[in-house]
Amino acid sequence: MDLARERGAYREFYGLVLYAGAIVAVGVALAFLVTWWDRRYDLSWLAGLELTLQGSRQALTAFGTTILSVLGIVLAVSVAIIAMMTGSYGPRIVQVFILDRLTLAILAVFLVSGTYALSLFLLIGRAEMPPHMAAVTTSLLAFACVAAFFLFIMQALRSLQAVTIINRVGDALDAEIDRLYPVDVEEQPGADTLPEGGEPLLASSTGYIRRIQVRRLTSCLAESQATLALGVLPGDFVLRGATVGYLRRNGLPIEDRKLRKYLRIGRRRSLYQDVRFGFLQLVEIGGRALSPAVNEPFTGIQCIHRMVQALDILSSRPRGENLVCDESGRARLSYPELGPTWLLLPLDVMRQMGANVPIVLRELGTAVELLATRMHDERERRELDGLAARLERTIARLPEEDQWIVRDRSGVSPIPRDFRPGRGEIEGDEEARPPEASAPLDTPPPPP
Repeated sequence: MDLARERGAYREFYGLVLYAGAIVAVGVALAFLVTWWDRRYDLSWLAGLELTLQGSRQALTAFGTTILSVLGIVLAVSVAIIAMMTGSYGPRIVQVFILDRLTLAILAVFLVSGTYALSLFLLIGRAEMPPHMAAVTTSLLAFACVAAFFLFIMQALRSLQAVTIINRVGDALDAEIDRLYPVDVEEQPGADTLPEGGEPLLASSTGYIRRIQVRRLTSCLAESQATLALGVLPGDFVLRGATVGYLRRNGLPIEDRKLRKYLRIGRRRSLYQDVRFGFLQLVEIGGRALSPAVNEPFTGIQCIHRMVQALDILSSRPRGENLVCDESGRARLSYPELGPTWLLLPLDVMRQMGANVPIVLRELGTAVELLATRMHDERERRELDGLAARLERTIARLPEEDQWIVRDRSGVSPIPRDFRPGRGEIEGDEEARPPEASAPLDTPPPPP
């Protein structure tokens, strides 16, 4: 396995390993510092109690055993939470809980305390006087562990809520959109289209395009006076030897291997430079919620709302053909745009998954209405009209007694001003009233 190629894929794993190693080192260093302090200074006044060497050893042993037991409980609960999140939201959403800052801080408290207790138990055996500083530090860590345990329970309950997962995925998606497509884009002087043709640039391995190192790739092309027209975006799946772009040389030698080095290919996708992956994560959460085994339509509706929020931001940003120029202002690199067809694909997938859930189709209709007021590009409006037509056909396949739920807020037309919530009808339009809703169920039939 090429570790350089897979380094990006396992960045989170390496980070967690380094984080755990640093926390263990802090615990060991704290134990050595406290032991050294007790040996160097007389701190009998600090503890406020008369401690014996044997009693302090027993107390520290009991504390270490308790902390390790609580740490085991916390790890067991964490594994249970990860298993539940994997089944409900998908395995790719697990990192939302694992990489949460509060969760990492809580686990750090327990890991430091446990490491400190084990190290102190080994060091105190050579002590010649009661460890007063160690007793005070142990007491403080005990209080910190109690507070961290209750905080962990609250954090675990909050992390299992669907709205928490959806908001974290949505916030990460919005942040990546802001980074990739800023509001103010500086026009590069002298930018023009790249010349057509050139030699095909082949993929070095099979996998996903994880990252395009634009600056380094542009500098490398400028040194050789070459141009490169890429045909892939981060997140695209390519096969080894497949064409990922066309390279046009201008006489100076340039190695394809050097260019391929700046196209990182991995075995799994990430949100970095790939906003489509963020939409797919929301689709995965919503699709699992709309499955018959789970049957949580309002979780799917929340996913639709976050998609609409991200699409609203994305539709207002310039996303034309990306041209990158060198320092002299000459275009060296281009890669395709994120077209409107892919923008509305997540909502279309939610339409298919919620085809038998009227309330989901109703919210999809509302989403189409909202996006119609925001998308002004001709191609985007054409794709939006196509989505509205497919949504109308899906609504028409519902049973007649369920269609009224969607028709009162159909995505094809706005809500009438004279619609009164709670009555289930529009004044002057008797067809909008469902047959079953004409009278309460407990109303006796009229006399013959």
